[in-house]
Amino acid sequence: MSDSENSMFPNLEFLRHLETLTLHNKYVYYSINLEVFKFPPNIKRLTLKSTRIEWEEMSVLGMLLPNLELLKLENHAAWGEQWETTDGGFPRLKFLKLMELDVEQWITCSSHFPRLQHLLLGWCKNLEEIPSGLGDMLTLQMIVVAFCPSSLEESARKIKEEQESIGNNWVKVLTRNTLQSVSEEICILS
Repeated sequence: MSDSENSMFPNLEFLRHLETLTLHNKYVYYSINLEVFKFPPNIKRLTLKSTRIEWEEMSVLGMLLPNLELLKLENHAAWGEQWETTDGGFPRLKFLKLMELDVEQWITCSSHFPRLQHLLLGWCKNLEEIPSGLGDMLTLQMIVVAFCPSSLEESARKIKEEQESIGNNWVKVLTRNTLQSVSEEICILS
């Protein structure tokens, strides 16, 4: 999207008290450029749908929004084959949902998500595995994997085993096969 097309998105910086924001790009063939888009500084909950932000920019998003606690990336919110996160990217993020994304490889470690508690993955057909580095996180409480390759479910189970080996016996791993019902699945993934 060119700068003139990106100007369709208003500058929201002045909404200093806004804590929850959902951006749904209905023009799915255009991407949002984070260098031009101005987010309110106190956003705690952000949902992006069909925004087609490049994964390199997505890592910058956490630095732009230091108070971010919940991030939902849905329906091609980001594009590219690889998401490599960086130190300091998501210092307060507790909840991360990746749904219907084409990413194939996710490279991260526990220090990039120091407070992550819940990780939800749904319909990520190309993602090979959940990064093993997340197995070192003492804050992790739940991983949900639904409608993803079996290799993703297996990596979730390995992370649970890693968590148990460091004394974190409360991590729950829910997969398509272990979810109690379709209604529970829909509730968790929404």
